[in-house]
Amino acid sequence: MWTNKLDLFSTNQCNEEFKEIYIKDCLNYYYDFFKSAKNITKCPHCGSINIIKYGYTKSGSNMYKRHLCKCCDKTFSEVTTSPLSYSKKDIHVWIQYLGCMAKGMTLKAISEELKINIKTAFAWRHKILSSIENKVMTSELSHHVQVDDFMMRKNLKGNKKIFLETKKIRLKYSRFEAPMNERIRVISCIDDSENIVLRGIDNSVVNYEDARKFLSPLVKPKSILCTARNFSYISFAKKNRFRIELERSKRYKTKTGEYLDNKTARNNGFNFIRYTEKFMGIATKYVNYYLNLYVWDIKNKATQFCVAVKQLFINLLNSNKVLRTVDFKNVTLDGVVVSG
Repeated sequence: MWTNKLDLFSTNQCNEEFKEIYIKDCLNYYYDFFKSAKNITKCPHCGSINIIKYGYTKSGSNMYKRHLCKCCDKTFSEVTTSPLSYSKKDIHVWIQYLGCMAKGMTLKAISEELKINIKTAFAWRHKILSSIENKVMTSELSHHVQVDDFMMRKNLKGNKKIFLETKKIRLKYSRFEAPMNERIRVISCIDDSENIVLRGIDNSVVNYEDARKFLSPLVKPKSILCTARNFSYISFAKKNRFRIELERSKRYKTKTGEYLDNKTARNNGFNFIRYTEKFMGIATKYVNYYLNLYVWDIKNKATQFCVAVKQLFINLLNSNKVLRTVDFKNVTLDGVVVSG
């Protein structure tokens, strides 16, 4: 049965008064942002500093300063490297979209509310989710670091190249019965300070190389890894001289006298699988985008609604990750693959 609610930010209440507040706050930030504007010193296309002012460019009802690079002869504006680039919609519509998204409205409900095409609603959601990754996922984990991974079945939702018969065969298998080539893994981490990182990898099992690539930049030295009994994590810990606490081994204790474990990291994984059910399934290539939303939702459950929406807008405006509509067909679980 179709519903117009996804129950995101469910602890927050929103009414028309809140709507006026967050729209006003976001617009004030928007105008201040371009007033003090990102003094552009180099070309975003080639990196040259040989640039000149080149008038203004209009995108919908939005007006931006235009520049010309004398090296590559390309023009650009303040929003060229932001998710707002290439958009013809008024900035008011973008702000209202963020409010609808924070309230947990479905794409169909947002489309009807804002009078935009449902394809536009879909594209905007994924542009926003791709842009907030660096704002919600921590860059380092320390002290007691819980690590676990969980399996998800590959979802080919939206892939029109898959024949109907193939789809019927895939439906016969449950998540745990799916063949190995039909599975992906999501690594879940959390430390004592509740810094959370979840990331999907296109592999049926986590091997040593996966563990090394994922954990090496994240885990600070002298941390204790609390992991599942997976030889990949054990090998990683030994080679990097981390202390390790395997589940149920009862070797190390916290300051409160409790034994270390990785239950919270494991629960985050199970909760994410339940979380995706409200979206009626998500395509595997977008899993990392929805992991961003899941972590954002966890961190903002107790945040005032207007503050959460404004923060989303600030993250969107300051992001330099541009996901164009033409890039969607090249998105993979590991990121956007730029076609030649």
